Amino acid sequence: MADQTYPNEVISNIFNRRSIRGYKDQPVSKETIKKILDAACMAPSLLNSQPWRFTVYQGDKREGILKLLRRTLRYLEDMLPVLDEADRAAFVKGHEDKEEQKRVIDFFDTLGGAPVIIVVTMKKIRNDINRRMGLIACGGAVENMMLAAESLGLATCCVGSALWIEEDILQVMDQTDSELVTIITLGSPAYEAGLTERKKNVTEWIGF
Repeated sequence: MADQTYPNEVISNIFNRRSIRGYKDQPVSKETIKKILDAACMAPSLLNSQPWRFTVYQGDKREGILKLLRRTLRYLEDMLPVLDEADRAAFVKGHEDKEEQKRVIDFFDTLGGAPVIIVVTMKKIRNDINRRMGLIACGGAVENMMLAAESLGLATCCVGSALWIEEDILQVMDQTDSELVTIITLGSPAYEAGLTERKKNVTEWIGF
């Protein structure tokens, strides 16, 4: 049933989805994961090229990826300068809470205990325009994945910091002919996250 605030369940899922960095110790069935990935594969792509590839880790098989991802914490100081001054201030303010700070550090250490880790990759494309179109398609697949998870009562987080160690991850996965798009954590949320403020004045209206 869609929230009465929104006209339908799709829009409700879009507005209610949050990035969650802490998960319950509960497994996610292969059938459920498959439904989520089937939804991801319905994203549009250039000439129906479907450039995405998903590698799913669960159980003890997660440890190899986790061991690599623990190193991304050291790159946090390198990530912040990418933000402009206002965005950096907003990030710092949003993480003043001690519990939130601990959650972030724990997330870098264990990915919040997520029972499922999904690595999204794409074959290397030499042509720059086609590569960018491929990344747009993969972005759509990732969003479909996260919205499908939301609709099934599960939570996700897009781990962009993994890009700092892309070469190491691809080598471990034996996918050196690909590039890393992102890593998605998946599981039952251990807490409820509030809505973070969205930027305003990002739209220019012409002819209205």
